[in-house]
Amino acid sequence: MTLDEPMLPQIFDKLTSCDPGLAWELCRNFVGYQLLGNEPVTVPFLDEAYHFVPFGVVVKKSKRATRIGGSGKSSYSIIGSLANVTAPHVDKSPFHQRPEKVNDYQFNPKFVYRVSGMRDGVKKAIKIKVTGCECYDVSLSMELGKLVLDKRLPALDGAKKLFVIFEVFYAQSVSVSVTIGEHIPGHKYMDTNNRKFTHDRRMPIGFNAQKFPLMSNGCVGFVERSTLDGLREGRWKRSSRLLSDPLPLAPSNPGPSHQWGNPLAARRNPQDVLPGVPGSRRNDPLPQPPEETSSSSG
Repeated sequence: MTLDEPMLPQIFDKLTSCDPGLAWELCRNFVGYQLLGNEPVTVPFLDEAYHFVPFGVVVKKSKRATRIGGSGKSSYSIIGSLANVTAPHVDKSPFHQRPEKVNDYQFNPKFVYRVSGMRDGVKKAIKIKVTGCECYDVSLSMELGKLVLDKRLPALDGAKKLFVIFEVFYAQSVSVSVTIGEHIPGHKYMDTNNRKFTHDRRMPIGFNAQKFPLMSNGCVGFVERSTLDGLREGRWKRSSRLLSDPLPLAPSNPGPSHQWGNPLAARRNPQDVLPGVPGSRRNDPLPQPPEETSSSSG
């Protein structure tokens, strides 16, 4: 039997109700580190997990500091995939590749994360189960200046940095259970409430991405090194359903990937493809800028 780990004080304080979604938001990074490793990022909201589609684009927007003295904090949001946020003249076919399973990850097939704590007669517990985790990726390369986003989109207003998803981690099933009990004075029992979220179909639970600068004309610059800590610790904005794409499912029977010059698979739905990252294959060196002088701004 797996023993519960001690619940951190900050999680105990913020877990104010039996809300599985809140429990995931509070514990997702711990789940990610233990199940996926140090590099991937877990999805911020379970009920929006399917927005993290192949070639998914996450934008970073900085909030200006107020004159009163408050510091500006960045926010992150998923706005769609490259297939639907690139400029009209950009060839969309490279974004429709099929997935390749990544076999160099070793996942616990029946992962369980359990924490609990008690304070002032109140006991709180969270249990998260993730089974059948797998990873898929796709890769492609594009010349500088060929990848241009549609700056007419309101979601890109003020965006100077973006992240392109190149790996997606799927689980066969996910469940999150939250229990809060309060001791009743004069009794030996506790008044206990429990709520549970269960999803028994394949769904994204995490992703890997690379960071790029976004120029004022919509051109995507060279890849930048990033630890992705902002995506883990930063503030995420919820997204309404993305109008240009149906909500995706995990690929069920991926075929071989297609490279440049080979016929591309006919596009079905975004759930049938996994993202690559412009300019890099997994574990390949990051692309270098031209030798001649070039200027870029963060």
